[in-house]
Amino acid sequence: MKSIVISLFFAILGMIFSILFQFMAYWGSNTMIWYWIGVVMAYLFTTISLITLLLLYRGTKQYTASLKFLILLNIAIILGTIFWTTFIIIAWKSGI
Repeated sequence: MKSIVISLFFAILGMIFSILFQFMAYWGSNTMIWYWIGVVMAYLFTTISLITLLLLYRGTKQYTASLKFLILLNIAIILGTIFWTTFIIIAWKSGI
């Protein structure tokens, strides 16, 4: 249970960085270093969350209902963060 909470914590941190860097996309070109730092942090935290989730999956034999819910919530946050971050990068690069 402790590792799923750690994984969920990293997924939420990745989502926060994804939302914060989205607001930086509208800044001028002189502040774009912070934009890319936000992108890297969003991807880094979601990757750490995914790795800890995979390690949890390999080590657990039986799943309770609450553990299944937390795993599904974690997967939804991870996928949402990755897709949203990628979408914002593509939209920013295309000029939308």
